[in-house]
Amino acid sequence: EIEKLILYAGTERTITLAHVRDIVGDASALALDDVVDAALEGDADAAMTALAKALGGASRPDAILGALLRALTALHPLTLAVAAGASPQRAVEGARPPVHFSRKPKLERALHRLTAERCLRSILLVDEAILAARRQSAMAGAIAERAVLQIAARRRERA
Repeated sequence: EIEKLILYAGTERTITLAHVRDIVGDASALALDDVVDAALEGDADAAMTALAKALGGASRPDAILGALLRALTALHPLTLAVAAGASPQRAVEGARPPVHFSRKPKLERALHRLTAERCLRSILLVDEAILAARRQSAMAGAIAERAVLQIAARRRERA
């Protein structure tokens, strides 16, 4: 795999995350992460681009929403810690299980955007979207798009 990566990078002296993402065997998991990260960070354009890529890569809309639901569920205890007075950085550092170093900045940015109440509402929204996508498979892509956009549009407000 490393040799394949070096060959893919060609004459470039530095191998970037973009190279790894392009060449990695299980790109579907990375595509789901991209949708989740962009939505939680409030970047609707990036979320829609990542969603289109994930759907184009044969990821099911309900599976994409499931990844978003799992991320929100893991984020909720951290939003409660922030509500109790912890900084986003401290909340992420205290997370159990520990957060991988590459995910920390993304979670911290998400914690700047979402209150505990907003996170809980987002969990319920995505849960309902999963059910709707499974019940109406012909509309599943549109249902996923709407839910992802709604999450990306959430702004930090005191509830």
